[in-house]
Order: sequence, then structure tokens, then C-alpha cells
Amino acid sequence: MTWFRKNLHLRLDALLHRGRYERELSAEFAFHIEQEALENERKGMAPVEARRAALIAFGGVEYQKERFRDQRGIRWLDDLAQDLGHAVRSLRRSPHVTLVVSLTLALGVGMNSAMFSVVDYVLLRPPPYPNADGLVLLFGTSSATSDRLGTSWEDFWDLREGLESFERMAVFVTGSETPVIVPGGRPAILGEGTVGYGFLGVFGLRPALGREFTRDEHLDEAPVIMISYRLWQKRFGADPNILTKEIEVGGQRRRIVGVLPEGLEYPQDADFVAPEREAPPGPAGEEEADGFGRAWRPHLVVARLGNGVTLEAAHADLQRVAATLRREHPATNQGHDLLAVPLVGDAAGPYRSALLALWGAVALILLIACVSVANLLFSRGMRRRKEVAIRLTLGGRFWMAGPGVIPRPDTHLASGSRSRFDRLARRGRHECSDANRGFPVRSRTGAPERPGGLR
Repeated sequence: MTWFRKNLHLRLDALLHRGRYERELSAEFAFHIEQEALENERKGMAPVEARRAALIAFGGVEYQKERFRDQRGIRWLDDLAQDLGHAVRSLRRSPHVTLVVSLTLALGVGMNSAMFSVVDYVLLRPPPYPNADGLVLLFGTSSATSDRLGTSWEDFWDLREGLESFERMAVFVTGSETPVIVPGGRPAILGEGTVGYGFLGVFGLRPALGREFTRDEHLDEAPVIMISYRLWQKRFGADPNILTKEIEVGGQRRRIVGVLPEGLEYPQDADFVAPEREAPPGPAGEEEADGFGRAWRPHLVVARLGNGVTLEAAHADLQRVAATLRREHPATNQGHDLLAVPLVGDAAGPYRSALLALWGAVALILLIACVSVANLLFSRGMRRRKEVAIRLTLGGRFWMAGPGVIPRPDTHLASGSRSRFDRLARRGRHECSDANRGFPVRSRTGAPERPGGLR
């Protein structure tokens, strides 16, 4: 661990103080070359020949510098910086191409991100309920239509008494817009839903705040409500004293007794829920013409499968009870059947296939955008064939021969742009002339520098 910390400290120091390290490195190399040249002079060589022999024995200043940088372990950062710099310069040289490529990729990636967010929320993300695989929604079906139907209170009572594959079930009614007056006297339009007794228990959830409705409150339709977690957060600012407040609904003041748990999506479109009246059905009423009785099916049913019960077994159980209802109540249940749909993924309902198809189409658009950009860059790259050939000849790696073709520095050519290549070429000529002129070396400004001429 001590070695690791020390090594990490040295590498970070070399990265943060690169200029100082480079100056020290140049000075160190100049010192060694100078000492080697002096040793050659003691052997009888002329100063010019002594320096030339020292440079040859040293093996190339830039090559040795790159080896030293490799040992510091930050070579990949240097390469990354050079690649990014080359990419930025290339983009600046062709602003129109840069704009077209950016907009094309932004359109493709943006559409895919937005579509994936919808698909992930609706289809892929599991609901925040314990053992969600055991939750199902029970619907009615009719031979006269392909739509999913609700359930009447009388049918629900028979289902609860006759089904054996479900351990718990409860009814609920989706939200409908209702004018209310919230605490503070402000009017608002909120979605009102109703839930049966034990509704949260079917999901395996507990209220985020307060309590659930009691059985007596369901029997008496007590003036109490539970608000959604979203409403509690946005409209009431997560007020911990919300249980002491009331909401006026239809001229009746209803006391808030609880907050529904976070993430609960049922009843749909409901900002608050009231207790559904739960009383045994009357002896008749199935032929009533006023819309009430067994023919009135506004309720949806959520149920939890029993331990070890499969969906196929539950379907068979539903078919058995549906056949009994058709036989005992032919006036309202003739051609009526029952269907269990897993809760997981039901949020998409009949739009599941359309969502997947749309997601595939958007992914195809991204693929087309990528191919178009690749063709554009390839056509532009074909105009650089001579440059690519020269760079590969000088030591550039083949996989880098497309956008940048940056040669590796350890092949006696520093990587980077053309401007850096030109600087290195001028530097090489300057060093050669230094070797021919001897010491001391003067810079272009005329100021004397360190013996050895290496900067």
C-alpha cells in the first residue's frame, strides 16, 4: 500500500507539474550529453566530433524523452490530449461539416434517449411493489367487443367468494376530474378515485403517512380521503401536518387520513381516493334499466395470486367462475368472460406492440444517421490519402489512419498536428547545426543558453 501511494503521488505530481518535469528532463539529458562529449574530447576527439558521437551514443533525445514519459505512466493522458487537440483543430477547419455531423448525431441520439426513457418507464422498469410478479388485474370481456371491461360490484362479490387461486383482491375506480377546494380556500381540479377495503394490502404496501381506510369507513362511506404521494409533494410541499387538514369535495368536507405510498400508479389519474362503499349486493337488480346492478361494471379488480399458483391455473379458475355466472345470471352475463392480466407491463396495455415498434424505428433512424456520418467522413478522408500514406510511412499506426493518423512518438516523430511536426523538423535542423558549430549555443534571441544546446 505504501508503494502504491508513493507511485500514485509521483504520477500525479508529474501530471500536474509537467512543465517543470520537462525542463528538468531536458537539463538532465543535456548534462549527460555534455559529460559524454567531454569524455570523448579527453580521448582525443575534436569538439564537434565528440558531441556528434555523444548524440549518437545517447540514442536520440526525443526518443529517450518518450521512454521516460512512458515510465511515468501518464503516456495515455498525453496521447489523449493530443488526439483531442487534433480533433478540435479538425472541427474548426470545417465548421459546416461539424455542424451537419453534430446535428445529425444529436437528432438520432436525442430521439433514442427520449424513446428509451418512455419504454423503460412503461415496459422495462419493474413496479415498486413486493413480489410484483404475483399481481394481476382482472377484467371482463364480452363476445360483442374486444375491449376490456370492468366488473360490477355483484360480480366482484361472487368472484371473491368463488375464486380459489387468489389470496387477496380489491376493487378500485380510476380517477375522474372533480372540482375541489384545497386547504387555504383555493379551488382546484383534481382526479378523484375510489378504492375498496384492503387495497394497499393487495400490493403489499403501507401508507407513506397516516393510515388506510378502515372497514367501517368503507361500509358507511365516511367523509375521509387519502391523497396521492405526488399531490402531497407538489401541492402541499410534503407538509407533515397534512393529516390535520381537509379538502372540500362537492360541498362536503373530507378529512385527509393518509398519503398513498410513493410509486403507486393505481388508481390511474387519481390525485386522491375515497373509500368505495362495500356492502353485500341485493337479491336482484340484474335487469334494472337505470344502469345499476350487475350490468353496471365501473370497477377494476387487482388481485394477488396465491403461493405457487400459476397464471394458467388462475385463468382456468376464472373460466370456471365465469361459466357459473353466465349460467346463474344469463340476462347480464351472457357472452361475458373473465381475463387476468399481469400487472407488470400492463401500463402499456394495448400499446405495447406499438411502443416496441416505435422504439425499433427510432433505433433505425440512429443507425441511418451513423451510417450517413461515416460516409461523409470517409469521403473526406479519401482526399487525405497522400497524407495518410506519409503518416503511416513515418510510423503512424494503421488503426489511427482515419481521423487523425497521429504517429507514435517512439518512432522518432513526436505525435500531434502538422504544426508540431514542423516545429520538430526545425528543431532537428537546429540541433544538427548546433553540433556543427560547437558550444556555446545561442538562441534566436541571441541570449546564451546552457552548454549542450538542448532546450
